[in-house]
Amino acid sequence: MKFRDLTGQRFNRWQVIGGFIRKSKRHQWLCQCDCGTIQHVTVGLLTTGHSKSCGCLKTELIKARHARYRKTHVSTRCREYAAWGAMMRRCYAPTDISYPWYGGRGIGVCTRWRDSFQAFLSDVGQKPSSSYSLDRIDNDADYSPENCRWATRDEQHRNHRRNRFLEFQGRRLCLTDWAKVIGINQASLQERLQKYPVEIALSVPRIPNGRRLSIVHEEMHGSVPD
Repeated sequence: MKFRDLTGQRFNRWQVIGGFIRKSKRHQWLCQCDCGTIQHVTVGLLTTGHSKSCGCLKTELIKARHARYRKTHVSTRCREYAAWGAMMRRCYAPTDISYPWYGGRGIGVCTRWRDSFQAFLSDVGQKPSSSYSLDRIDNDADYSPENCRWATRDEQHRNHRRNRFLEFQGRRLCLTDWAKVIGINQASLQERLQKYPVEIALSVPRIPNGRRLSIVHEEMHGSVPD
């Protein structure tokens, strides 16, 4: 093998600084990596490019690849992605437990969201908190930017297609909201409505146990409506 002096030459991140040796029939040069590491490197590895650095380049490339992966895919592990996936299953997976009330009755997802989670995230934004979930404003329409929002459980209950609304004294509220106005729980209000007219059920706040609602109403308003 004809001797070739590589001192001062650069091979990728290696700078040959001298120190030529022969070891186990291999010719090596003492090199310094751009990161500062100094070690002997076999001539063949230098000249063919099989050795580009002391290992720091590989480490940097791995970190960069992981950074790109996190930027691209970290959202697939977030709450918004879980909501998007659940939406897709409800509409297009017959085996999903909720499919009969969504895809089974013709509810679908707009093409923009169906083809791209990133488009979905761009339109609805991030969840305000874990107490919010995806809600359709019109329960008979598809999932789309103009028909969806993040809503709390109470907001979704108010928007439920089977919700019961009551009108009293110029106000129209759902059963849940009327219960809050009166100061009783929803089950108690439902029990009242089974026994009394709306005017009595909604005009009397929480009453002591053992007292009849109609009597309390008469004491408060002077009469019992027909």
